Amino acid sequence: MVLTLILLLSMGAGGGFANDHEPRLQEPDPLQVVLDAVSLDSLQLTVKHLSGFMPVSLAGGLQATISSRHATLADNDTAAIWLKQKLESYGFATVQQSFSSSGVNLYAEQLGWRFPRQKYILCAHYDDLPSSLKAPGADDNASGCAAVIEAARVMRGHSYPYTIVYALWDEEEPGLLGSSHYARTARTAGDSILGVINMDMIAYDRNNDFHADVHVRPYANSLLLGERMRELNANYSIGLLLNTINPGIINGDHSPFWNQGYGALLFIEDYFNDFNSGYHSAGDTIGQFNLPFFERCSRLALITLTSFAAKTAPDTPLLTQPADLAVDTPIRSLFQWQETPSATAYHLQVSRNSGFTTLVEQVSGLSEPQWVSKTLPHQTTLYWRSRSSNKSGSSEWSAPFRFTTTGLKEQHIILHTGWNLVGCGLFPQDSILSHLMSGVVNHLTLMKDETGQVFWPAQGIDNLYHWRTGRGYWINVTATDTLTLSGDPIHTVPMPIPLHAGWNMPAFLAQNPQATAQAFADILGNFILLKTGDGQVYWPAYGIDQIGSLYPGQSFQVYMTHADTLTYPPETVFKGSRDRDLSVKRFSAAAPSGNNMTLLLRAPDLEEGDEIAICTSDHRVVGRSVVTGGQAVLTIWGDDAMTESVIEGARTGEGLIVLCCSARTGQERQRQINRLCSAVRENQEVTSFVYQSQAILVGDLAGPVKNAVDFALQQNHPNPFNGTTQIRYSLARSTHVVVEVLNVLGQSIAVLADEMQPAGAHCLIWQADHMPSGLYLYRLQTKDFTEMKKMILAK
Repeated sequence: MVLTLILLLSMGAGGGFANDHEPRLQEPDPLQVVLDAVSLDSLQLTVKHLSGFMPVSLAGGLQATISSRHATLADNDTAAIWLKQKLESYGFATVQQSFSSSGVNLYAEQLGWRFPRQKYILCAHYDDLPSSLKAPGADDNASGCAAVIEAARVMRGHSYPYTIVYALWDEEEPGLLGSSHYARTARTAGDSILGVINMDMIAYDRNNDFHADVHVRPYANSLLLGERMRELNANYSIGLLLNTINPGIINGDHSPFWNQGYGALLFIEDYFNDFNSGYHSAGDTIGQFNLPFFERCSRLALITLTSFAAKTAPDTPLLTQPADLAVDTPIRSLFQWQETPSATAYHLQVSRNSGFTTLVEQVSGLSEPQWVSKTLPHQTTLYWRSRSSNKSGSSEWSAPFRFTTTGLKEQHIILHTGWNLVGCGLFPQDSILSHLMSGVVNHLTLMKDETGQVFWPAQGIDNLYHWRTGRGYWINVTATDTLTLSGDPIHTVPMPIPLHAGWNMPAFLAQNPQATAQAFADILGNFILLKTGDGQVYWPAYGIDQIGSLYPGQSFQVYMTHADTLTYPPETVFKGSRDRDLSVKRFSAAAPSGNNMTLLLRAPDLEEGDEIAICTSDHRVVGRSVVTGGQAVLTIWGDDAMTESVIEGARTGEGLIVLCCSARTGQERQRQINRLCSAVRENQEVTSFVYQSQAILVGDLAGPVKNAVDFALQQNHPNPFNGTTQIRYSLARSTHVVVEVLNVLGQSIAVLADEMQPAGAHCLIWQADHMPSGLYLYRLQTKDFTEMKKMILAK
């Protein structure tokens, strides 16, 4: 009645085999090899012999017809003799296990090369009913016996790490006597039976719907056996419609193995909806078979056996994080486990209990050994586990880890009067803006995103509706206030933020400061610059970093030349250093207005600390900066649209003027820009210097017309000289200067200058009274210019 595969999978044995370097059947796929070798003709022939449809040949040339396999009739003994011959014809030594005056079990072992004492048993009972002289028992259970014999024929030529037992039980019909005896004997002997698949009646399908039942109960690894059969049916396109029944029936040869603590299942045709009308009668003949159904059931049984015996499914993964007994686990957490060789997918469950009957999360088909949680319950003890799989099936679930989640967190963002560019590092518990902003609504004027959508309570306008995770917002308030947000931290696991070409407003997600250069290393080369809400700039192409570090609660604007994905480094604390902050003293500050443009102005003739202001024609200062390293970066503010009665910044298209103030003399002069280019349009030249929101410009400050000088070193005077001489030189721009005297060997004997000097003419005196007469050299050296001349000391 039953075809049985016993598989009690032990993690210790499985783990050891997974790391073993001995040969394994990997190419070609051992399951496909078995599938291709199964023969419907061979299966039918075995059934015909056992059901009396055609005679069997016995030793000595004798022939006999098996008319009945009832346990009390002689033909059942004939069936046992013939089945033993069949197993032995495939090269297997066959054991006859007597358990009563008439009952004889038959089994043959195919020893595993790696784990010979650990067994998978494929079995079926061979006795039948009724007790009359004609009891063909074709479906019950010559069909199951045929699958066992076919497995022995197909698998004999292959080597497997685990032992396979091909077993045929006697006296199932009187009360599972044969299988009960074997199971008790095995348990007493301490046999390592790894699981049982019991197949009973696998050829009848009158309605041709290809339905079959898999009966399991939660004993040992029985559920895994049933799941593996279901997986293989799908993955190898067997074509059956399987119905898993839990708890399964107990009237079959799988049941004694359950009783002894072994994993087992019953594989049978549609037991409840399409039962064989010829059951236990003379009408149970091969003529009632649905042959395609019979072939599919046999093929599925054989590859289920092979998947375990050949160990083609991957091992159970080892969990790593969250660690067992972890506390304060963030809601957004990275769940990780060790990669399993041969696995093509992973599966994860999170549950409120260790039995995993109340699932919180269930995820399948993960391609990597990790998963990020998003919606776990707060302050709750949970359990998680994982398993791996490939085409051959799934591993057992890992032993579960227990962890406890954290509660909600708060983030406080200070909003200053006027415009603020802010971002949130939390998934808000309630993201609806009318709820989220209620704490600052008395001072809130307007909130807008990078696309221009707004939340404007006073006007009843809400195009935003939700706070978008990972995005920044401009918020305008009439008085300083604090926005308090409640939710779950985002950056406990780095979250990618997609950025499109052009301007973007991503939020800073980390809970600790990060250096600007490190925070944006992920997208370096695909952006021009980024700027904060108060106009500070990070422009790596020009070595400019006015920001230094990003802080929680910030957002920024970044101009992307190409689409990319921004992922901040893992959570840590690392502050960066910003460019030296030289404060502007001459020109008044322009207030942030929510829109601006950026100008890099190269001014090589200006000295360190000189100030530059950008003004409108009516003398409004809309941008200011200090020269450092021969250049200045200016944020030029546009007019604030929220203050209609006052014009603070530049209006679109309004002409702009450059004013320069000398830090040394205090002299203020208007200067022209020699060449102005757009950094976002491949350095296309801009014809007029006017305000355009979000423009990024690079320009060269035109030099002063009068008193222009070049780098030059003049001959000393007098020359030759006696004791004292003058060395004159000119500088085209402010720069660091080294002037030194050398002997004829090129060795420095006097340094006359080593300092920053302004552009223009300079003169140094060398007192050489203590030096001997002779030929000397003197050299002028700057970053961009070097010249050397000779001079003669004559006493």
